[in-house]
Amino acid sequence: MSVIDAHRQWYQACVGLPNSEVPREDSFCTLIIDSGEPMVIEDASQDARVANNPSVTGDAHIRFYAGVPLKTREGLTLGTVCAIDRRPKSIGARDLVILQELAGLAMERIELLQFAATDGLTGLLTRKAFKSESEKLIAQALRHQHDLSCLVLDVDHSKKVNDTYGHTAGDEVLKRLVALIGAPCGQETLLGVSGARNLRYYFPLSIGPQRQLLRRSCGSLSPGCL
Repeated sequence: MSVIDAHRQWYQACVGLPNSEVPREDSFCTLIIDSGEPMVIEDASQDARVANNPSVTGDAHIRFYAGVPLKTREGLTLGTVCAIDRRPKSIGARDLVILQELAGLAMERIELLQFAATDGLTGLLTRKAFKSESEKLIAQALRHQHDLSCLVLDVDHSKKVNDTYGHTAGDEVLKRLVALIGAPCGQETLLGVSGARNLRYYFPLSIGPQRQLLRRSCGSLSPGCL
């Protein structure tokens, strides 16, 4: 089972593959991401779409590939469940159905974990989930020598708002605040709750672009916007 972002594919669970991740442009699975449909390649060396792929011409020597998409309930394709072999082969319709059933079970598990890791009010990661994801992001930035910036925002006077206008109004203010500060952020930005009154960003950016993004976020918090 693999998931794919803008730049790479990495394997969440696999047997028999030497690498934990590959560039997206070298991934068979990106073809499924683009189409959203199952795909079977009986002999990769004879398929023009992948014949020159490093996984075909190199030591991995991939020949057979069958994959199905991992789709959310909204129809967004996150990754694939696939079977790979170093020898050409064909499969029947029942084999593809089994892969689709496995993909369905995997998505149920992913959605369950996502539900447990998401704050019901704001839609942000919970403190525990955010800590786990930020540690992965930091380790990845160190491993690949990528820029990474962090920004912490304190939410002041939340108790005063709750005491004055009620908790329902306080909840609406917090949701609106999260929507406003999150709007300028890209998909690769990690945004979560890091404390009782803290919102924290992790940006795949150096400090210069981070300042510009911060200005856009703060600019959205004009008087009366809440």
